[in-house]
Amino acid sequence: MTRKRHRPARRTAVAVPVLLAVCLLASACGRSASSAGSATGTISPTAGLVTTTPAGSKQVSSVTWAVYRDVQTLDPMFAFDYPENTAISLMCESLLLQSPSGALEPGLATVANPSPTRMVFTLRPGVTFWNGQPVTPADVVYSLDRQMNPANGGFYSEVFSRVRSIQATGAEQVTITLSQPDYWLEGELSSMPGIIISKSFATKQGRNYGTSAGSIMCTGPYELSSWIPGWASPRWSTRTTGIPR
Repeated sequence: MTRKRHRPARRTAVAVPVLLAVCLLASACGRSASSAGSATGTISPTAGLVTTTPAGSKQVSSVTWAVYRDVQTLDPMFAFDYPENTAISLMCESLLLQSPSGALEPGLATVANPSPTRMVFTLRPGVTFWNGQPVTPADVVYSLDRQMNPANGGFYSEVFSRVRSIQATGAEQVTITLSQPDYWLEGELSSMPGIIISKSFATKQGRNYGTSAGSIMCTGPYELSSWIPGWASPRWSTRTTGIPR
């Protein structure tokens, strides 16, 4: 895992695309999808849709995502909608990733299952937070414990309902022990519940973590630059250091 990714520094605005399909109760609506694309003038519900976009061919000064409302938090524990999820996923990384096909892939860590009730995560070597501090098992345990604790008021405590313990079990290793097998947990750890944040930074920030009054500390390719409430979106700049993959 020595290949590195480099990006030139730039500032852009982050937001989230949301498409709303509206069908008015008029004569133009209600056409059969089975006849889509025929010569009768019907409209295909999938015409022109793509699963991904072509790779960029040149540098741009900014990229904008349309949002239907302001981003309210950058704390993954409280992120449960498109604006927050998209903004956070551009800047923060999770233990696992979900590919376009839906399959799970390594993210910040690989996972092994020595038994139906044990999940062993091995951290990717050389990964650092934006401030240069290495990602450690302590950061992983803190991030997951924080999500799991219902006293914190986050959205995802029930995701960890079958988790008995989360422990650092090696220099680069974290083990989750379950009370019973859990088919869904690995998938959840590829999304907001699996985002890893800096323990020392979040502890110092306290209640300001992830708010416009504070900041965040993650590992992703984009680093939070500024966030002005009412602008609908935080801004970020790219990291200039290599990001191990």
